[in-house]
Amino acid sequence: MKNYFKSFGIIALVAIIGFLTAACASTGKGEPMPAPQNVTVTETGVRPPFRDVTVSWSAVEGAERYRVNMVSAIGGVFSREITETSYKTGFHPGEDVYFEITALKGKRGVGQKSERVTITTSPETDEDIAARAEIAARAAANAEARAAAAAEAAAAAERDRVIRAAIENSPEYQQLTGSWRKQRDTITFPERLNDYFYDDMRSGTITSYSLDAITVDFGGGRLGILTFNYTVSGDSLTISNWTLGGREIDDRNGVYTK
Repeated sequence: MKNYFKSFGIIALVAIIGFLTAACASTGKGEPMPAPQNVTVTETGVRPPFRDVTVSWSAVEGAERYRVNMVSAIGGVFSREITETSYKTGFHPGEDVYFEITALKGKRGVGQKSERVTITTSPETDEDIAARAEIAARAAANAEARAAAAAEAAAAAERDRVIRAAIENSPEYQQLTGSWRKQRDTITFPERLNDYFYDDMRSGTITSYSLDAITVDFGGGRLGILTFNYTVSGDSLTISNWTLGGREIDDRNGVYTK
């Protein structure tokens, strides 16, 4: 009986060791994966002012992905993780670049680095010089367009501020602000044009304005935009062309009083 339990214990111990060994290998704590072999790098295309370079290697058994390290004297150090066994990228003419490939598995499984493979891309040509000049010209034109757009936006904002201030400070608008009532309907104009307009306790922001027309944004959607025309005479506010969500609502037109 003792020998039986002893044999059973040895079998169980071997099974546990085998399980732990497999677990360690799956998490990268066991033997590291070998370095990728047959690493080759070639120039596979010319796109002035760049050169297409492709690096490839043989698959490593058990690898889930690969890390491609690239070191360039011009551009610095780059690293990409991919699942394929080749990688295509671009470099400048006459650029010295070396590649190293590492097999990866799980979160911690990092194999050995491959041999370092180096390439020098083909020399610069007149086409490269012309292409670089064209790219620089486009970049300058885009920057100029962005600056012009920003200047126009700033000018428009300033024009809007001036118009808004003129309307807000006008006697007509001062007379307009406050709550106006028509039977069961109530509308309230804000003290300032960028404040909330109230329509029977529903509030929205005035987005377009003049001394005879208002546009209010209630937050988008089918009933989000309200537009109407108005005139003020003493304690009477006359509303016309009341349109909400593109639908005219005639019963909101008419005369309101404070």
